[in-house]
Amino acid sequence: MNILLFDLENGSKTLGGKEAIQKEFKLPVLTPGTFQQFQETLGQLYVEETVNEKVMVAGLSIDQPTKKIGLRGGLGDKIDAVVIDTVSELSKKYQRSLLNKQGVMQLQSWGQLRNKLDGMLEYVTRLPGIVICNC
Repeated sequence: MNILLFDLENGSKTLGGKEAIQKEFKLPVLTPGTFQQFQETLGQLYVEETVNEKVMVAGLSIDQPTKKIGLRGGLGDKIDAVVIDTVSELSKKYQRSLLNKQGVMQLQSWGQLRNKLDGMLEYVTRLPGIVICNC
């Protein structure tokens, strides 16, 4: 099984280090330093597309557009699972980007934080394969 670990707070040290994890998981450990880098990495690995599915309801065919996420071309089935360690650190990385010069978040920034995290969690739950989010 090929497991991709996003190590956001150096937790890989407790699992034997990056080399040991890569040997066991068959994929390198990724360590994005910011929320934006995390998103950009996902964007390089996965592509989102809308697929029209036909659903039969009492003999009537209903078109149902669904957003699907798949691995980008060339990756095939090379990622079986994604582990995000930890989602709480990922949220803090985004929160730090919202601080003003005094190191404080403005009221509207809390809404931005909630919306961004909600969108990120909605996205990662649709990734193909197994998704594990440590908090």
